[in-house]
Amino acid sequence: MAKPVLVTGGAGFIGLHLVDRLVAEGAEVVVVDDFRRGRQDRLFEAVAAPCRVVEADLADRHSLAPLGEFGDVYHLAASVGAALVTWNPAEVLRNNVLSTVHVLDHAAAGGADRVWLASTSEVYAASVERGLASVPTAETVPVLFEARYQPRSAYAVSKHVGEQLAHAFRHQHGLQVVACRFHNVYGPRMGHDHVIPQLVARILDRVDPFPVYGDQRRSYCYVDDALNMLLQLRDVPNPPVVVNIGNGDEEISAADLARRLFVVAGWSASVEVHPAPPGSPDRRCPDIGLAAELTGLRPAWPLDKGLEETFAWYRHEAGAPA
Repeated sequence: MAKPVLVTGGAGFIGLHLVDRLVAEGAEVVVVDDFRRGRQDRLFEAVAAPCRVVEADLADRHSLAPLGEFGDVYHLAASVGAALVTWNPAEVLRNNVLSTVHVLDHAAAGGADRVWLASTSEVYAASVERGLASVPTAETVPVLFEARYQPRSAYAVSKHVGEQLAHAFRHQHGLQVVACRFHNVYGPRMGHDHVIPQLVARILDRVDPFPVYGDQRRSYCYVDDALNMLLQLRDVPNPPVVVNIGNGDEEISAADLARRLFVVAGWSASVEVHPAPPGSPDRRCPDIGLAAELTGLRPAWPLDKGLEETFAWYRHEAGAPA
């Protein structure tokens, strides 16, 4: 009999989309979330209805003990967000590192098949800024953290520790752990703390002049494409410890992203570019050659199509007319 699948952070953005896919495959899914960021909204209640839902703080080393053993483990839970990282970096480091240690300890003790850790492109952001890594950026670039302390780096450091733990648990315990560096995944129900939903909210409010904070360049990956890559990696006999997941086909500036959303919305405004938040990387675009080679997949969602789906979802949630 197959063991259940664990999804931590299953009430969050990528987490709930993943739970939906796993349930559709017929998996028995256990969702763990502390609901500080994840939402218990109507969509969560519908998607997670067949699942066992456990509210728990994974920074507590005893939190997983009553839940038994698992097959695949998807560890997506994390403390994240520019405001939290800026004002409470100690909480970010504590929660992210401890939760990852506790999930890996439980998985190793219970003989889990594989553990999939959510990492981030923030891990190598300083390397790109210092010219030590090219763009699009592969998994093999050196990782750099500045000697001068920056609170924003707490999230990247916590995720890099997760990647090091992935190596260590493979080496010491033989536990197959894969750290997936997600790159700017977007789509319906991604919250309101990211650039695309913030731009959508300003469009729905008809803000003109239209402020854009920074003119950083990013490459955005629609959530369906990200999950297709993640789930297809299950068929790889010996996946790498670190693998990029994203869409490297189109890098776009924040101002041009706003203008693309104007087209989707059938509305326009005068764009005003303001300074970027401190520590925001200028460029972020993955080299997904490794993931494409392993899975045989390339992103199938063009940016315009993904923006249309995302805008329509947020417009409906806001009760705005079509």
